[in-house]
Amino acid sequence: MTPKIIAVIHGRMASSRLPGKVLMPLAGKTVFFHHVERMRQCPKVQAIVLGTSKNSNNHPLIEEAEQLYVPFYAGSEEDVVERYIAIAEREGADIIVRCGCDKPLFSFEIVNVLLNNYKGEDLLYATTPLGKGIGSEIISLNALRTVHERYRGPAISKVMYEYPHLFKMRGIEVDDEFSRPEFRLTLDTEDDYKLISTLYDIFYTPHVPVDLRKVFRYLDDNPEVANINRFSEEKQVNTYVAGLEDMPVMTVYRRRDGKVIVKNRMGEVISRNEFEKVLRNLEW
Repeated sequence: MTPKIIAVIHGRMASSRLPGKVLMPLAGKTVFFHHVERMRQCPKVQAIVLGTSKNSNNHPLIEEAEQLYVPFYAGSEEDVVERYIAIAEREGADIIVRCGCDKPLFSFEIVNVLLNNYKGEDLLYATTPLGKGIGSEIISLNALRTVHERYRGPAISKVMYEYPHLFKMRGIEVDDEFSRPEFRLTLDTEDDYKLISTLYDIFYTPHVPVDLRKVFRYLDDNPEVANINRFSEEKQVNTYVAGLEDMPVMTVYRRRDGKVIVKNRMGEVISRNEFEKVLRNLEW
């Protein structure tokens, strides 16, 4: 049976660093509108759903979603994993395109590449170095359920990088023309908004999503614009996850008594059966 693919755009009005950013205007439309418009460029995505919280402050965001004919789910304020699971189960979805509402210039081209290359992984992502706010991930419902056994917060894939041996994860390369890691195009601070708003004023045409390649060329030629948000700090959790990728998945130690112990990436001792299962599932 062909798996059902949906996209979840998660956001809420009470964003800690830039409250209300999901409804901030960009070239006459809201940030949320542009997320939806860009995601609608992905033909394999069968539905787009807003994932938000039950907080009454989110009513204007829900109204915006309804005007765009986007269904919504209002769940836990902090437990974003719960929102994703509930939405996937309600929609009968097997695969979710994960998109936080802080990426009004995310690459729908990369989403399409990921979906065209999806082969049943728990997590599929781009390994090509990308600028902040450009990439997305594909995650399975089964993986979300496993994550939820250990975690209740907003950083959905954090657990998967902490315990990669529990999941089938794969990274793929995407076109080098999208590999511009020097640019920050995520929306978390006032300076981020100044930059992205400037780009939308220049490049947005109604019903035509902004072309990232034009944005990159413009930023190359106008470094003073590219540097507007140069002092915006990365979220701590993103820095943490990036650091995990350089750590061993498993470490084998020999104790003084000659016995061997194995620890996972989080420094926890695992059983022999778990270690042997990991070895059987490795691809050489």
